[in-house]
Formats: sequence, C-alpha cells, structure tokens
Amino acid sequence: MLNKRKILKLCKKLPYTIDGRLDEKVFNNTIQQIKLIISQFGVGESLDVLRSVWPIEKALSFFEMFFTEINTEDAKLSNNNKTIGTYYYRAYNGGVERVHSQLINIWTRLGYRVVLITLEDENELDYPYDNSVKRIVLSKEGGENLKTFQKIIDDEKIDIFIDHAWTNPLVLWKCVLCKMLNVTYLIHDHSHFAIQFQFNMKYACMCNKIYKLADGIVTLSELNAKYYQASGCNAFLVNHPIPTDLINSKHEINHDNKDHLLFVGRLGPEKKPEDLIAILSEVKKIVPEAVLDVYGKNELRSVHKMKRMAKKLGINQSVNFYGFKTYEELNNIYNKYSYLVSTSMIEGYGMTYLEAKAHGLPIVMYELPYLTLVKDKKGVLVAKQGDIKKMAANITELIKSDDLCEKLSIQSYESFQEFLKYDINAAWDFILKKTSGSNDDTLFVDTAIYYNPNESTETERMVIYSLLPMISYGYDNLVKVWIFNILNRLIRNIFFIKI
Repeated sequence: MLNKRKILKLCKKLPYTIDGRLDEKVFNNTIQQIKLIISQFGVGESLDVLRSVWPIEKALSFFEMFFTEINTEDAKLSNNNKTIGTYYYRAYNGGVERVHSQLINIWTRLGYRVVLITLEDENELDYPYDNSVKRIVLSKEGGENLKTFQKIIDDEKIDIFIDHAWTNPLVLWKCVLCKMLNVTYLIHDHSHFAIQFQFNMKYACMCNKIYKLADGIVTLSELNAKYYQASGCNAFLVNHPIPTDLINSKHEINHDNKDHLLFVGRLGPEKKPEDLIAILSEVKKIVPEAVLDVYGKNELRSVHKMKRMAKKLGINQSVNFYGFKTYEELNNIYNKYSYLVSTSMIEGYGMTYLEAKAHGLPIVMYELPYLTLVKDKKGVLVAKQGDIKKMAANITELIKSDDLCEKLSIQSYESFQEFLKYDINAAWDFILKKTSGSNDDTLFVDTAIYYNPNESTETERMVIYSLLPMISYGYDNLVKVWIFNILNRLIRNIFFIKI
C-alpha cells in the first residue's frame, strides 16, 4: 500500500495529468517521469496506479502517441518465441472457453509451451486441454491486475500473450504492459465488432484505436477483418478449430422428434431468448404439440423472463430447461432432434451452428449474412431479425415436410465437410510467426489470413475515421441531455419548484 500511495502521488504530478494537452513539451516530460516511476516501482505496479489516474480516453491518446515514437519490431526478430501466455476468465461453459481449449492444443502441437491464465479456479466442467499446459489462476495470485500479469510474464518467460477477454477495458493496459516488456500482444475477438456498441458505446468508439496498438487482432469473419484493417490494425481472419468429437460425429436426423424445437447455448441478451417463446407460441397455433427444449446454462434473469412470458401466453407446460450439458452429452442430444433454432441478434462464429451442421441438422435462424458458417446458405432457413412469424413458418414447414428436412440435412452436413478442409494449424503457425517478428525465410504472406492495414483503401479508412468520432460525439451529447434531465427531476423533487 505504501508503494501505491507513493506512485499515486507521482502520477498525479505528471505534466499530462495536470495539463491534459499533448504538445511536444508535455509529452516528452511525461515520458521521462513515467520512466523514472517504472524504474523505481516496476512496470506492472506503476501502470496499475496510472490507470486509476488517467481515464481510458486520456490514456489512449497518450499511448497512441507514445507507440508511434518507438519501434519494438527489431527487438522481436527472433525464432526463440516459444512460450505463449493465453488468458480468459474461465475454462468451461461457453463457446469461447471450448475454442480456447482447442487452440491451446493447436499451439502445443506447433511446438509452443503454453501457460493458461484464468480468473476463475479449475472446475470439473473445464474443457480438456493438453497435459503439458501450466494453469495459473489469478484469484490465487493477486487478482486481475497488471502487477500480477507482469509477475506471470516474467516468471514463465512468456514471449507471446494472447488475450481472449477482448471486450475488457483492461485490454489497453495489458497491451501497454506487454509492449513495455517486449512481449508480443495478440487480441482474439470471438464475436462481432458491433457487439461493443450494444453494451458500451463510448468504449466501442475507442476499440479500433486500442486494438491498433496490439501486434495483431485475430477475428472470425471477413467483415470484422475488413473493419479492423480499415482501422489500421494488423487483422487476421481464421476459422475456429473443429473439436475432434465433431469430426467423428454421426450424420443422423430424427424425424420422429420434429415437433421439438431445439435451442443450445447461453441465454444471454444477445441471443434474444424471449423470442424463442414468441416463436413457439406461433408454431403451436399450427402444431399444438410443439415443445421448446432449451440446453445451456440457466442464466436466471433470462429464464425468469422466458417462464413469465410462457405463462402469460399459456404455453409454460411446453417449455423445458435442461441446463448446462457437456459436449459429450450434447453429441447425443443433437442426434435426437431434427433441427436447431437460433434467435441470436449477433454471433462471432456460432459454435452451435458448427455442432448442428456436424450432425446434419438444418438451422432455423435470424439473418446473419456476415457469418462465416452460414455464408454458403447451405442447410439454413432464415428470417429477418425479429420476424417471429417467418421463423415460426420456417419451423412449421420443416415439421410438415420430411423431404425438406432431409434436403436441408444433407446440405448442412455437406457444408460441415467443407469446413473440415480448413488448415487451422497452418493458419496459426503463420499468425504467431508473423506477429512475433520471425525472420523465417520460408514464411509467406497468406492473403487469405492476413488483412494488412496498408492495403485498406482510402475510402474504407475515411468511413471508419469519420463515423466513429461522430458516434462518440452524439453519445456524449445524449449523455449530457440524460444527466440534465435527471438533475431537473432531482431539483424539482427536492425543492418542489418548476424549472
């Protein structure tokens, strides 16, 4: 605590903290003083305190300028990058977690030593990963802070840090930490860039600039890759790895269970779970025996809303919640159904779609035209976002027609077979070497994977740099109006006067 108080006092006296401008004199003086603080107290602990003093937008402006002044690429020219530190909150219950375990196995096959860092402790539901992997739990090491991350990086001699917590504002500071420690820093975006705007618009308008500071951002759709490329990021487009259990899955479809609507996944707000109830209600008008079966962790708020809505519509006896299932259990579950229903408003990749296609299940879903897994339009029936009646009509059509169900089932399985041809090992071998400054003469630029920011068009760049500041400006004004209205109401309530 004594160190923190000393660092806090010094950080509050930084020229940039006091002045707020970034002219050359303020910038250079601030850099010199930060270097002195770091030399005395260490990088991680100093940055932990500094982030409590500088708001994220203030810090971003400074480090954007800071990292244009230095070049760490020459220091990275080495073939000795052999230890990967990879971070996410937990290792169970979710698509990111399952993919993370698969990626770990790929990296170990490529010859890297892997250190898995999680916030939560080990769990019996954890997805399996290679036995050679060392697991470090942050809650046992001091929590999710930069001092702890630095200790892990130093102790484990980590060369490449891959961050899967891409929406966390701590990303900026982890990036700065890694750059100051000369560690390659990669961000893995498992969703869609637009998801940020739903939860934190102010931060979303800064994300492209934050990600630009990283050595690379790995993403899952061409749309994402082009957005990040136009933002000046080193963007890499990959498919998710296909789990072994899916490769060996059976192509079966159960025509005897067609009146059961299957949903698999978390019940987060972006999945629009209440739409499932509305859709079921419409289907039951034509198929009275229709039932909705929900598999996934029971997020209490969503389940409560769904149950309340089902009761209001008089269909609560037709909705079943089966909770979280392991992937081994899901393999058997998929074989009992005829199709998958999805009401997601947004997806990054959609592992449940991959699972459904592996089992030859048609997918009834809202339109997500950018999504890699459904761009071929094979095995899917789509409706516009929020079109309950069209979703219900598509499901009813599948229930009524065995021929249509079989046709889409074949298409779905054929689509999955195409994804099996993707060489995920080669893709990650390229990404890791490219971003860590490998001087391997055999390394070629894979244009199918690498979206070089220098190759984005002027028009694409101008769209991004014109649009985001205006969104941010509009958000600021919206917040000001919102705060003003709240203050008005408070003053009226306190003083009983009209304003």
